[in-house]
Amino acid sequence: KCQKQGDFTYCPACNLKAQPWASPFVGRSGKLRNLMLEKASIHPSKVYSTNILKCRPPFNKYPYGDIQAQAEAHCIHNFLAPELKALAAREGPQPTIIAAGAQPSRVLVNLDGIKERRGYVYVTGDYPLNAQVAAEGIEWLPPVVPTIHPAFMFHGKTKNSDDEVRNLIPLTIGDYMKAMRIAKTQELRRVNVQTNNSMDLKFALDAIADEVDKAGRLTLDFEWDPDAKVRVPHVVGVGVHDVVYCVPWKDGDTDILRVFILARALTYNSKFKVVAHNGLTADFILMEELGIFESVEQFLPCLRDTMLDAHIVYPDELSKLEFWGSVVTDLCFWKDQKEVGNIFTYCGQDVYAADVLHASTDTEITDLGLEKLVPIHNHCQLALYRMHELGVKVDKNRLKAAKKEIDDERDAAIAGTPFEAMENWRSNEQIHAFFKEKKGKLPRHRVTKKETVDKFILHKWSAQGDEDASSLLTIREL
Repeated sequence: KCQKQGDFTYCPACNLKAQPWASPFVGRSGKLRNLMLEKASIHPSKVYSTNILKCRPPFNKYPYGDIQAQAEAHCIHNFLAPELKALAAREGPQPTIIAAGAQPSRVLVNLDGIKERRGYVYVTGDYPLNAQVAAEGIEWLPPVVPTIHPAFMFHGKTKNSDDEVRNLIPLTIGDYMKAMRIAKTQELRRVNVQTNNSMDLKFALDAIADEVDKAGRLTLDFEWDPDAKVRVPHVVGVGVHDVVYCVPWKDGDTDILRVFILARALTYNSKFKVVAHNGLTADFILMEELGIFESVEQFLPCLRDTMLDAHIVYPDELSKLEFWGSVVTDLCFWKDQKEVGNIFTYCGQDVYAADVLHASTDTEITDLGLEKLVPIHNHCQLALYRMHELGVKVDKNRLKAAKKEIDDERDAAIAGTPFEAMENWRSNEQIHAFFKEKKGKLPRHRVTKKETVDKFILHKWSAQGDEDASSLLTIREL
């Protein structure tokens, strides 16, 4: 059966319903898992499912709680290693392991805690199974993507509410999609690319998304033609971000780093507006964790130099402002504002934007010198008003457009749709304070738990905004 499978999914020990025939995912969690797989465009028949434990342990105890339990857990390896060997011996693209829940994540990649580390890709870590797998003659283990077990959606507890548990559903679907994409990038060949026009660059970016070697290492020779003026009018969906997480970075590995930065920076939509700043921020957080950069001050200059070295030609000045504005303002979500303020001084004229919404008082804005910057990012509309109140000269047309956008978001919040606009509205205390002062009243829109979950599912799962009644009904029943 392994010879025909695409993904390789692990789950914890059998539940009571599965015990008689030792089949995983046979209850309501199995129905939810299949539904999430379908939403990730993965047919359940393409997934090989197995259990970490082949029988239910006494009292369903945690297999690492004491010495005896650890000895029992060691028996797991005698069953899993042959399964891995059969999987690794199959022809065609190598699969990806989805570790569904805390137990398989602990056994496979020695991971404590699942919610904070779900969605990461582990390829060259110290697997507890390494010694046993080596004895079985397996030289390489597939990438492992830890994710939430479907059963947690039903009986998991969080500090906040049941809604938070339900909100894990779209995140888990995203983990499935990431695992499937990684499974498609395991075929290896060395790529030599020299770019001299936008079409070559398009192929180069596609190659980055496709070429990862079996050791998890990107083997890519990437040369820029110094005389070429590279301009990319429409490069979308090359999947670079998904490959970043399965590349074991080395300290100071700036060449590969710059390729990823450039690929991220060149992801434009059809209107030449950069839509990749969120990915750049996520890349930075990852690079910081791996020790490639110690601070944002080291990251942005590298980003700037990379863009200059590649002779990027912005379609217009506004696109340039939007790119740098979105990158810097997005970093404001993660880093201390004074640290971000120091970046502006270093980067000089390359950076024009700052999200004033993240400064809680006018004093902080003045201290950072942010009142001298022109906000470009679409999250900065309220900042335009605050800067206007500070006496900063703001273009009247942009101020009018900002007011319209804020009013539209307010109206959407009152109407209760879309879900994200409503939630942003209800959670942003500064916007509340602004309209309380300007309008004298706040919108009142009470949302029931069931209604909230329905809106979240519809908004996240349907790219066209069409209601998938059958899927929604299934989840509601489950």
